[in-house]
Amino acid sequence: MNQKTKNLLFIVGAFLVVAATLAYFLQVVYAPYGMAIGSAAIAVVRLSSPYNGTNTRIKRLVKFQLFSSILLVASSCFMFRHSYEWLICLLVATVFETYAAFVMPEEK
Repeated sequence: MNQKTKNLLFIVGAFLVVAATLAYFLQVVYAPYGMAIGSAAIAVVRLSSPYNGTNTRIKRLVKFQLFSSILLVASSCFMFRHSYEWLICLLVATVFETYAAFVMPEEK
């Protein structure tokens, strides 16, 4: 998978996660499916883009991103069960992802 395809898949996945989050609060029946597809797309992009460098700080940040992808998948599972733990998983994933997004450009 080339970089352009990965970028497009990540953008579509992120859009689906945001749209599914809003749709769940509007009580749309198909919101968990959008969340599952979006979080799976983000997880596929993260898992297919390993970091092979030697910088330990970037390695740690990439692990944060992988963990946030796992939390997004868990969030969609909780959304299917109609329990509100999905909000906690989504919040923690967002915090990890935001932290990595702000720190990683400084390190590269």
